[in-house]
Amino acid sequence: ITVSNLLAHNMFFFGIIKIAKSITELAIPESRLTDNSVTIPLAFLDTISASEVIIRACILKIELDNNLTDFGDNTVSEARKNELINGSSRLSFLELPRELERISGKSIANAAAYYEMDSLRNILLREGLDLNDLVEPTLRFTFESIEPLIIDVWEEIILLYVPELDFEVDRYIEMLLSQYNITLSQHDS
Repeated sequence: ITVSNLLAHNMFFFGIIKIAKSITELAIPESRLTDNSVTIPLAFLDTISASEVIIRACILKIELDNNLTDFGDNTVSEARKNELINGSSRLSFLELPRELERISGKSIANAAAYYEMDSLRNILLREGLDLNDLVEPTLRFTFESIEPLIIDVWEEIILLYVPELDFEVDRYIEMLLSQYNITLSQHDS
């Protein structure tokens, strides 16, 4: 494994652990009990941030895999690696799906859920929202837009990274997914 591939791998693991932690925070009932709790909006914003890291890691991994020479050297430029590692205005949240498709031909599943997250972020930061209105879109985005990409590129699922803060977390997540009729991608990991 090259240093660049290790970097893409580390970015992915940072993102999946962060998104799993955010989903856990959304699922714990105590997070949803008070209207002035910051847990839900922070989990919502962390989910967006983590998904950006995951998508950039996917793009980097795909570019690295597609640009190997016959000798195993990689031809992805340092500037491009830095752009994917650190993000850039050219690769904003809204541009990442187009960049992913341009590089790999892969589309973000449930694109409507993806773009709804950006709209909700703008509303949250400008006007505010009922905090519980963020739970369903965050879960739908995570499991219907981001997880299919994770499975396709990394062959992993998010629920394997959910921290076991309490033995009921998995049950809480399952209850919410069922409540909102969100189906998980099928993958044996």
